[in-house]
Amino acid sequence: NGTIVLGGAVVSLVGPSGEVGSYVSDGEGAFRFENVPPGTYTVVATLEGFDPFTAPVVVAVGRASELKADLRIATVSE
Repeated sequence: NGTIVLGGAVVSLVGPSGEVGSYVSDGEGAFRFENVPPGTYTVVATLEGFDPFTAPVVVAVGRASELKADLRIATVSE
């Protein structure tokens, strides 16, 4: 399917009052935010050489939210 797992991406969770936290994805590309209050947030993932990935995520009580971040290779401009 052409998917390559990338570790080392900086993944930030941003809420209405600002950034909740940032983590570096592990070798399997996984990241996890715990004890996040319910609400709507934005996930931002960055990795050198790739375009940033941004997506909304809704956090609800008692439910895990899963998100697949697709990072695209950045275009080179002169």
